[in-house]
Amino acid sequence: MRQVRINMMIVLAVVFSAGAAWAQTEPKKDREVTVKVDTSEDGIEIEIENDDDLTAEEAKKIRKESQALIKAKTKELKAAIEKIRAEFDAGKITEEEMGEQISERAEAMSKEIEAEAQRLAAAVRREVAESVREGVEAPEAPEAPEAPEVDEDSDEPRVSVDGDGDERRIRINTKVKPRKNRRTYTGINFAVGWHTMLNDVNAAETTYPEMDFWKGGFTQIDFMLNTRIGGNRSPIWLNYGVGLLYQKADIAGNNILSHVTEPLFVQAPGTITSNKLRNHYVTGTLGLKIAPKGNDGFYIEMNGFAGARFRTKQNFEYTSANGEEVVEKRTARYGVNKFNYGVSAAIGYKLVSVYARYDMSSLFENTSRYDYHPLSVGVKFNLF
Repeated sequence: MRQVRINMMIVLAVVFSAGAAWAQTEPKKDREVTVKVDTSEDGIEIEIENDDDLTAEEAKKIRKESQALIKAKTKELKAAIEKIRAEFDAGKITEEEMGEQISERAEAMSKEIEAEAQRLAAAVRREVAESVREGVEAPEAPEAPEAPEVDEDSDEPRVSVDGDGDERRIRINTKVKPRKNRRTYTGINFAVGWHTMLNDVNAAETTYPEMDFWKGGFTQIDFMLNTRIGGNRSPIWLNYGVGLLYQKADIAGNNILSHVTEPLFVQAPGTITSNKLRNHYVTGTLGLKIAPKGNDGFYIEMNGFAGARFRTKQNFEYTSANGEEVVEKRTARYGVNKFNYGVSAAIGYKLVSVYARYDMSSLFENTSRYDYHPLSVGVKFNLF
């Protein structure tokens, strides 16, 4: 019995030794490299996990090729995100729709990257295996370059590489901080053009001098704010602001403005060659602007305004009876209203518009002789 046990142990030892020898000569099956691609709120994540049988050459080459893949896909994803964000800035999609589209694009790209990474890993394994069978030492792939430092607060897609050795994680950040959808814009409006006055009264024995439209003028400068009313796609904006207005009316004929108990145009003692009536105001504006594309397209403005006069001057030139050229500058109230109010409108494209304003208030107060209403027409520039 003892001899039988010894013989069985010898047989088992031989079988075990043969099995071990066979196992050493059996070619290894293709080794697997796990490539995981996850899409989350923070972006796309690629995780490469190497098992114990993965050679250093294979690992380095996979990392190198993976970075090239990531770089190409990052560029493609960045272009897609910028296009989506441009649609949001133009008001074509909401912030929620922008987030959904970016998430969908990132998810689709993660699937593309996963398929490409799996194909890449298989190709590298085959290449190394063929080199080993042919007895050729596989060339050592250079170390993958370190990822550049990135600004964590940046809203641009970026690549970061974490870990080393047997595990390296490559991340494409696709989380885009939406550009703040500004509801209010500030800017300077500048308008310049021609000015005249329209009279609605014709009393007997009263002189009504004509106002030369082309020789009159106005200058207006306003600090304005535009606030969108409604959602991100709303074309309606609220206009409001304050500014300064300078009006210059050209009084035709041989007439000057005087004031005793009420405003009155009288004949000058000499020959008038030029007479300008100037009024200066501090004004406030409130109205609506319809601009489907903001400042990037056509728009219409309809505003109301009110102002307070702070200066009235009359500058005129004439030739006296003895032939002297006389220039006079007079500053007085001349019965001009302390306040004015009216309406204005503009139609334009981008930063330039045709502009008109009309005073609904009368120029003069406490008089039944005149009912002049200033009218201005010109060009306005929105210097936003």
